[in-house]
Order: sequence, then C-alpha cells, then structure tokens
Amino acid sequence: MSEAERLVSDRAEVWKGRLLDVSNRNPLIRFRRLKGSVLSVVLPDAATLFSELRQGRQYTVVHSPEPLEEAGTGRLMVAAQVPEQPVDKVLYTLRSRARIYRNDHGVNILYVAFGSLLWNDASSGETNESPLFLVPVALERQNSFTPYRLQPLDEDTVLNPSLRKRLELDHRIRLPEIELENGLDLPKAMGMVAAAIPPASGWRVEGSCHLALFHFSKLLMYSDLEQGAGTLSSHPVIRALAGDPAALPPEPSGLPRPEEYDSKLRPEDSFHVLDSDSSQLEAVQAALAGVSFVLQGPPGTGKSQTITNMISELIAHGKRVLFVSQKMAALDVVRGNLERCGLGDMCLELHDPKRSRAEIIKEIATGLEDAGRSGGAAVDAQELVEVRRELDEYVRALHMPRGRLGTSVYRMIGQYAELTGTPDLCFDLPGALEVDEERARRMEGTVLRLSQMASAFREPTHPWAGALVTEWSDRLQAKVQEELSALMAAHGRLCTALPALTIPFGLPEPVSLPEVRRLRQLFKDMAERPRVRREWLEGDLDLLMTMVRDGLASFQDLLGKEGRLSGMGARDILDLDGRGLRHRFDGEHTGPFRALKGRYRQDMRTLRTASGRRLSFEEARFLVRAVDDYQKALAAWNVRRDALMTALRGEFLGDGQELEALSERLEWTKAFRSKHALLMSERVIDAVTAEEMPREVGQGAMELELRMDDLDAALSAFAARFTADLRLNGRPLQDAALKDLEEWTERAWACRHRYQEWLDLSSLLLAMRALGLEGLLKELREGSLPPEDFVKGFQRRFYRLWIEEALASDPTLTGFRRDRQMGLIARFDELDRKYVEGSRARVRARAEANLRREREGPAHSMLLKQEMEIARLSKLKRQRKAIKAMLAECWDLVGLLKPCMLMSPLSVAQFLDRERTRFDVIIFDEASQICPEDAIGSIVRGRQLIVVGDSKQLPPTSFFALAAEDEDAEPDLESILDECETCGMPRRMLMWHYRSKDESLIAFSNHQFYGGRLNTFPSPLFGREGYGVHHVLVPNGTFDRGRTRTNREEARAVAGMVRDHYALKDGRSLGVIAFSEAQMEAIDQALDELRSGDEKLDAALSSEEGEPFLLYNLENVQGHERDRIILSVGYGRDENGRFPLNLGPLNREGGERRLNVAITRARLCLDVVSSVRSEEIDLGGSSSAGARLLKQYLAFAEAGGDRRALPVQSDRLREDPSPFVEHLAKALQARGHRVRTNVGTSDYRVDLAIEDPAEEGRYILGIECDGAHYLSGRTVRDRDRTRQGQLRRLGWTLHRVWSVEWFRDPEGEMERIEEALRARGRCAP
Repeated sequence: MSEAERLVSDRAEVWKGRLLDVSNRNPLIRFRRLKGSVLSVVLPDAATLFSELRQGRQYTVVHSPEPLEEAGTGRLMVAAQVPEQPVDKVLYTLRSRARIYRNDHGVNILYVAFGSLLWNDASSGETNESPLFLVPVALERQNSFTPYRLQPLDEDTVLNPSLRKRLELDHRIRLPEIELENGLDLPKAMGMVAAAIPPASGWRVEGSCHLALFHFSKLLMYSDLEQGAGTLSSHPVIRALAGDPAALPPEPSGLPRPEEYDSKLRPEDSFHVLDSDSSQLEAVQAALAGVSFVLQGPPGTGKSQTITNMISELIAHGKRVLFVSQKMAALDVVRGNLERCGLGDMCLELHDPKRSRAEIIKEIATGLEDAGRSGGAAVDAQELVEVRRELDEYVRALHMPRGRLGTSVYRMIGQYAELTGTPDLCFDLPGALEVDEERARRMEGTVLRLSQMASAFREPTHPWAGALVTEWSDRLQAKVQEELSALMAAHGRLCTALPALTIPFGLPEPVSLPEVRRLRQLFKDMAERPRVRREWLEGDLDLLMTMVRDGLASFQDLLGKEGRLSGMGARDILDLDGRGLRHRFDGEHTGPFRALKGRYRQDMRTLRTASGRRLSFEEARFLVRAVDDYQKALAAWNVRRDALMTALRGEFLGDGQELEALSERLEWTKAFRSKHALLMSERVIDAVTAEEMPREVGQGAMELELRMDDLDAALSAFAARFTADLRLNGRPLQDAALKDLEEWTERAWACRHRYQEWLDLSSLLLAMRALGLEGLLKELREGSLPPEDFVKGFQRRFYRLWIEEALASDPTLTGFRRDRQMGLIARFDELDRKYVEGSRARVRARAEANLRREREGPAHSMLLKQEMEIARLSKLKRQRKAIKAMLAECWDLVGLLKPCMLMSPLSVAQFLDRERTRFDVIIFDEASQICPEDAIGSIVRGRQLIVVGDSKQLPPTSFFALAAEDEDAEPDLESILDECETCGMPRRMLMWHYRSKDESLIAFSNHQFYGGRLNTFPSPLFGREGYGVHHVLVPNGTFDRGRTRTNREEARAVAGMVRDHYALKDGRSLGVIAFSEAQMEAIDQALDELRSGDEKLDAALSSEEGEPFLLYNLENVQGHERDRIILSVGYGRDENGRFPLNLGPLNREGGERRLNVAITRARLCLDVVSSVRSEEIDLGGSSSAGARLLKQYLAFAEAGGDRRALPVQSDRLREDPSPFVEHLAKALQARGHRVRTNVGTSDYRVDLAIEDPAEEGRYILGIECDGAHYLSGRTVRDRDRTRQGQLRRLGWTLHRVWSVEWFRDPEGEMERIEEALRARGRCAP
C-alpha cells in the first residue's frame, strides 16, 4: 500500500466512524421513553395501526376520548410519557423538529416505532430498550384550530438498522431480513425477531408503540463508503482531504482575469441564463475550466444564481452535474431558477422524502417524451461585442495612466475641478504630457516660492533690480555692502567738492556723471591749455582756422617745390625768369629749328649755368616749368602770409614754420569751444586766455580727477554686480544722474539686506524660465492674480493644458459625447439582457443536440433499450423497483435526459449506484453545514468538485444536537467547506450583495465577518420606519434561567409585534428568529394564545402562500430569508437581576457564526428585541467572540443601524470623495441642495445623493460619476447594467455625470442635474 493509499485508508476509517453511531446515546439503541419528545400510542392497537399505516391510512391525533377524528381518517390517541408535559407541546416539538430536519437534510426523522427489544448492554451493565420496526410518518396541521394529522410517507418500513449493526458488531447476532412490503403482519414480524435472539441471553421482545424522532439515514452513507473504500485513493480531492494536498491538480494557467472578460470571452461561447456579476462569472469560468475549487458565498451574494449559471453552462458543454445540498430550500431555489429559465425538465430532484417512486419515474418518462421538441435560434452577438468594446474603451481611456506623470484623465479632471473658482490663466506650456513628476514638482515648487516673493516679484523697481544672479553667501553680502558703502562715500565726496569748483568759475553744478566728466575735462583742458587769444574763443574761429590751414598748406607747398628745385642745381635757379622761360619753352622753342635761334641757345646757356650741367630740351623744359611753379607758389604764400600777419596781429610774424603750432592752438581752441560750449562762462574764458593759468584751475583739475577716479573705481566695482543693461531713469549706470545715483545707492543701502531676496528671486525666475514658464511669469507680473492663488492658478492652467492634450491624443476621448454614451449604455442593457434570455434556448438546443447525437451514434441500441424500460416502469400502478436500481440500469439515458441531478448527501447514497452513476462535476451548496463524511460519497462520484458555502455561517448540525434537551450539549462539527479550504483547494468569493434593501442590514456583517470586501448597495431611504435595523427594548423582560430557559415577556412582546405586522397587511413576509429553541417555543406559545382568539392572525400564520410565516431558532434558520425579521435575544437578567454571560450556543467557539446568520436574513427590516441594552452586557474578560459581537450589534441596532456606530476603523467608513465628486457636491450645495457624498458603507458607494427637501429620510436623486467607483466594476455589465439595475430596484433615481463632458461644459452638466431634479418634482429651496 502506497503512502497516499494509507492516508486515504486511515482517513476513511475516521469518516466511517463518524457515520456509524451505534452508541447508547443513539435513541435507536437506548430508547428513552421518559423524554419530552416521545408520545405513546394508546389507540388503536399496534397491529392495527401498523397494518393501516402501511395501507396509507391517515389519523387524527387526539389525547382524550372526546374529540372526533376528521372525515376520512382514523383516530389516534396518544399520551405523553412525561406526565407534566402537555401532549400538544410534544406534538408541536415532534412536528417542528421533523419538518426542520426534512427541509435541512432531506431526511425524515419522525417514525411510529412498533415493538422493542430489551437487551443487556455488557459495556454499561444496563438494560437497553431498542425500537424494532419503524414506519415513516409526518404530522401535519392546517392551523391552530385544527388537530394534528398523522400521515404515512411513501418510504419503506424498516427494521431498526442501528440495532442490527450494533448486535452484529457486539454480539454476532444477525437479525432476519424481513420483507415488510409483502403484507407481513406485525406479530409475525416480531416473532421472527424474537426467534433470532439466543434463548440463553435473557433478552425479550415486547409489544409497544411510540411516536418519536429517530435518525439512522447515515447508515446508508456508511455502507456506501464502506463498499467503495478501495476506490477512494484514486480521487485527487479525497487524497487531498486525507492529508495529501499535492494530489490536487494545479489550477490551469492562462485563465482570464475578470478585467479581461469583455475582451477575451465571446458572447456566443456564454450560456449563463441569469444575470451575473464579475465575481459570479469568475466562478462560472473556473467551473468551465475544470477547476476544483471552493466558492465562498456570503449572505445575499447570489450563490443560487451562480450555481444556476454554472449548471446551464456545464449542461451546454455536455457535462453531467450532481448538485448536492442537505437543505431542500437550497435545491428548490436552484430548481426554481432553472424552471423559470425553461431548463427545469433537464433536472431530476431526489431530495424530498415525500416524493414517490412513481412520481420520479413519471418525471423521467415525461422528459423522454418531450426531448427534441424545442430548438434554439442563433443570436447575432456582433453588435453586443462592439457596444461592449466601446463602453470598455471609454473606461480604459479615462483611467489609464498617461504621459510622463502616469496619471489618468479622470484624476486630472478631478484636480482641475477642485480648483474651480480660481481665476483662469492663459499662459501656454507646449508638451504638457511630457512633463514628468519631477518637473511638475519643480514647477509647482517654483510657483509656490514665487508667491512667497510676490511683492518683490511685482515691485516695479526693486532696489537690487538688475543685480547679476549668483549664489548668495554671508561673505558675498558683506562684500557687496562694502562696495556699496565705498560708492556712496565717493559719491558724497564728489558732490561735496563740486560747488567749490563750479562757483568760482560761474559754472552750473553738474547733475549727472557725464556732466561731471565734462567738468573734469574742462578743468583738465584748462590746466593743459596752450596760449589762447580771447577773440579766438569769441570770434569766427573757423575762418581764422581756414586761413591758417590754407597758409600752412601754401607754405608747405612752397617748401616742397623749393626743395625739389634745390636738387636740380644751384640756388640761383630760383631767381630765373620762370614765367618768361616757360612761355618760350612751351611756345616758340618747340619748333624743329629752335637750335638755329639765338634766343633758344641763350636760354639753354642760362639754364646750364644755373643748374651746373648740360640739359636736354625736355630736361630744360621740365626745369623751367618747375621754376615757374615755385615762383607762383612763392607769390601765393606771400599773399597769405600778409593776410595772416594782419589777422593774427602779432601771433604770426610771417615765418611759415609758426603756422603748424598756431594751427594746433587753434584746433585745441576749437575743440575746447566745442566740448565746453555750455561751460564757456566769462570766468572760464578769462582763465583760459590768461597769461598765466590761475591756481584754482590746477587745483580744481586735480580735485576732480581724484574724486572722479574714486567714484569711477567704486562705481565700476559695484556695477560689475549688475547686468550691463541696468538703467537709472533710462540712463546707463555710468551715465546716471548724480541724484538718481544717490537715491539708488541710498535705497540699496537702506535695503541692503534685500540683496539676498533679489538673488533668490532672480535665481527663481531663471529656473522658471528654464522650466518653460516664461509666459506664466509675464502673466503673473502683469496680471492681478493674488499671490495666494499663484499655485492654484498655475495648477488649474497646467491641468487644463494636460487634459486638453490628453483628450486630443486619444480618439475615444476626443469623440466622447454624453448623449451617445448614454445611448450605448441603453443599447448594451437591451442587447445583453436579450442575449442572456436567448441563452436559455441555446442551452436547450445544445443539450438536445447532444441527446440526438448519442441516439444516432454507437449507443443507439443501448439507449433504445433503456427508453423501453423507463416506458414500461412508468405504466406500472405500483412501483416496486428501487429508484437506485432503475437509475443504474438506465443511467446512460437518464444522464442525457436529466444532465443535472439535485440531491442530498443521503439521497446520493440511497439512489445512486457508485459504479454506474458518474458525473463530470459535483457542486455542493450550503457546504458549511455538510460534514466531510457526508460529502465523500458524492465527491467520489465525480471528477470535478465545486464547494459552495460560507465559512462564516452555521457549521453542520447533528441529529443529536437537534434532539438534545440541553442547547449547549453538542459541539460544532467540521464541514466539508472547512476541510476543502484547509487542504488547499483554490478559492473564489462572490463579492456583490443583493439581498438587503437597506444597507444597514448587511453593514455590520460585511465589516465584522467579511472585512468590508462585499459590494453592498445603499438604499434611497434612510432612517425610516420599516427599513433597516432597529432595536426594541422589553424593559420588564426576565430570563427564566433555572427552569424553562425562556423570556416570557420578550416572547409576548415578539408575538404582539407579529400580530401588529399582519394587521398592517402591507404584503411583507415575516420571520421570527429566536436565539434558542426554548425561546422559539415560548414565542410560538405566545402566538398560540393570540391566534386562538384572532382568526385573521391564525390564517396569516397558517398560510402557505408566497413566503409563509417563519419561526426558527439560530440553529436552523440558515438558507431562509424574509422581508422583515424579528430577532429575539431572550437572554437577559434573571428574577434576581443577575445577568451571567451565558448565551447558549453563542458562547461556544464559532458561536459568532450563528449571529452572522441571524442578522443577515432580512431583506427590508430587522427588529432586534432584547430585554437588555448593549451597555448592560459585561464581557468581563470573556473571550467569546459571539458575546462580544452581540454586544456590538446591540449597540449598532440601538443606533438605528447608523454606519457611524459600526465597530470598525473610522477611516474604513469615512472614504473621502474624489476631488471631482467633492467639487460637484460643493457646487450643488451652493445651489441650495442638501448633498451627501459616498453614500454607503462598502467599497462601492453612490458618489452623491441629494436629499428630498420635502421628505426627511429620502434621497430624491443619486448621482454617479465615472470615477473610482465606476472603475471598480470589472466588466461592462458590472458598471453599466448590474449595478445600475440593483440601485434602481432599490428605488434610486440615478443621474450620470461624465467627467469629460463636465470638463467641456461645467455649467451645462450642472443644469442637467437641475433638470433631473425638476423631473422628480424637486428643486432647491
């Protein structure tokens, strides 16, 4: 035996041990007559009753000879075994417990026990009394005014199987196999049992007849498990449950995530017949992928709906499904769903013990007759796919991270909306999408810093404006101050010296640095002056200068000519008659015969003598011309010389050499006159023309030079700190007015500590320009935006530019139009709804096609044979063939006709052959109430296992806990759900809660048991009577701790509430839940007292129409729900005023799960009735989670279900609205509306709700945006159909605000909201 086989074998022994209970606590082994739930039959005699019950006769149950039986029935007189116990109470107990167990487990436990075996138990030394023959019966009653009626069930009479097993195990005694169905009478049957008992044993068979509760159905499961133990180790799930989790196959890779369903799942491949949210669809997809998994389904999350869709999908894919639940209610809901979808005839339910064999066979035969009569038309899904894609693309486009900031358009619109009211700026910032987080942070940081320096930034003339940007330091500050101080001192000294320099010369005091420089030049020129005549300064100097220039030119021309002639000969040549010689050489000496002329020869001799050499004609003529030119120049010079001598009167003595110096003196004079024209005072002229330079001139020149050198040096040093284009009143710094310079330096000195400010500002401005914010700087400097709005103004403009660029970059967002989007949603709703409805016919078509294919295939002959057998059985008047045998023989056909079977764990063992009846998928519902040993027989019959339940709800309840007199007697059992989760099966969870019409009904459970993960839906009504959670205090209620363990006053209060409820006739269904069975019986007794005198109340409580009145305790209410639930705590102070913390099953480990079940049964209203307030419950160090949560829930109920009273972290409930939603809320409030944001208590909430001004406690309009809550829907159906549909079913009127549309037209969107309110007949007050 391998290790895996050993593990499974060991665990199988444990499971079998739990199934087989033949201990003395089993009433079938040790029958205790003296119990409050046992009646002895007085009349008729046992043999007669045995015979007539087996013939189907019914009896009216009486407990005295006076009452008459009902027509058509016999009279059954019973007596209580406990004298003080009223018979009616025992009958009530028997009936209620039997009905509960039948509904919860599909098992009848009410029997008439005939005969008993008295035998000795060696282990205890006591004598046991064990009933022998058990006839299954039911107790029914029309109302409280009619007697109980005993009805036999269409089930086999059995010889006590537990006794048979115990005698075999302990005493090797085998009781006979008695065919009780063949008319064997009771005395003979008892004789056969007596004959099997060894005479020496001293045991005896006695005649007796009792009506009591017995449970032996698990023996069938024990036998089933024992017979198939050898095959268990081949099943991977059972191996995992046995302790080998590695045996579980890995979950297939590549399963799409819910967010991918719209893009990856084709509608034509879908066969779900009911609407489903994404969490339900996730479970269905896992089922189709062959995954064995656990599906956690918290209250009201649509477990039955999901299972229905699983079954329809699996049937469409040719799978055979076994749906198992101990609770008939769970099977009935799924069966009802399938019937409403037209698939009910594909299912076979084998749970109800009241169903006869004939009914079952007839149902199969009818299915055979109807097979193939329907057909499913193909549905075009292309438009649905396209519409779904467009809707999904919008959400993707709106919320996908964009640009280098990695943020979404919606988020950015929200930030933009948050700044509504901030003045709009107009600067441009190309490439906004390319701005990354670092750059954005730097931009915002610089704008913030600028706002802090706004006064300096906007100051028209900052005292340090123009200073070069550099890094400030304390040393730099000191250096600059030193330079400024030096400049101011130099400026002061200069200004002090100027009056002494200007006044003596009659000069105006200079007002600017250029004027000072001109003054300095004046003094310098005056100090360096040549000799100047006054008339030069006052007269026409230009004419004189022209004469001097001309004379100098004439003299220099003369000297030049003279020098050239001197090189040609002796000095005498200058004295020749140049004019005559030139005339002759240019005229008469030009002829060819000039040598013959004596004049020519004479002239040549004269020239030879003057030049000292013989000359040719050309040389002679050149010389003559030069002499003539010289003599003319001499004549011209003489004329100019005489004129100059006359004009200059002693300044020129006729020597041409004097003219150059004279010309320079005149040039200086002209320059002096030109430079100092404005300073040509009489005293200046006097000083310039004086024979000797006045002393003041020299001293002034030196003073000015010194002061100006100091000023220029200081100014140059300080100016180097500034830009070259710095201007003072429009003048460069070097040309500044002395007054401006003084004011500037004085202001700079006064504000010397603002130098750092200017450097910081300049650095800031440089940084902002580098960041591309030049346009912003210009706008902020020239505009009137308050500094406190700088950052907001920048942000709003940047957000807008970013959004505009993002919208333009995405065609989906660019083309978004509100009307078209709403049209797409409406169209999707229509198409998707039609497609789901059409899937019902498609499932039938697929299943019937599968049947036809099998009929026409190799299995044709076999299927035909099975059809004939079913047809034969359906015609029999009395069915004797066991259902198990029929199903085994005809399983190939039945599995095709009924691909889904709905059963309890017991009926699986009872009706399904282990080898023949195999399934593809096993689905458990309400698995938290199924023990592992009960589930094994079902699991092994399938390949894939899906375990559906809620580990936060009730654990399995044993028969002995149900029958126990002490409510604390039995501990909780492990469930198959717990075992499957523990062994590592994959897990899914349903996340959307649909049941509660008021969110407070689920809020406590959601946050305390499910971590707030459920998507719940708020109601448009809040704080209203008849909705939500309320507390009803019974101040005089007393808990009878020592005797009845009831609170009679509280029971009467509950009964009165029930009466008042039905008096309203509002059509709401009602259920009452008691914390204990004793309190439940006390409430029922109080109701009996009321209904005995109120026929209308009795009729209402007895009615089976719609949802009948429900009265349960904590242990068996799971799976039931009503519009209104009244929850009776019962526990409280005793007659001595003491309140020990003894809360029955709630005190046990896991007791909090009972509370979770109780508080989640109501759809509309839950009234918690108690005799104590929450503060009266002293936990006193108790570790009981049930007690702690009860105390918290009472406080929650006392607060009327206000979410602020939930014992959870406040930040979990106080979800801050998004900036976009917050803006809308403020805008609506500004219009006079009362607005609440994030209405709800779960992760999904209505973004905004407007309260009805005319009706307190009502929202007249819910506003949904397209933000995080919208995005949280993982599929288009989640977002645009399921959620909207559920809210509208709760009574909401909804209006959608699209953020992109608001961005383009904010006022238009607000007006649309107003139109929606006007349509509701409401407007702002």
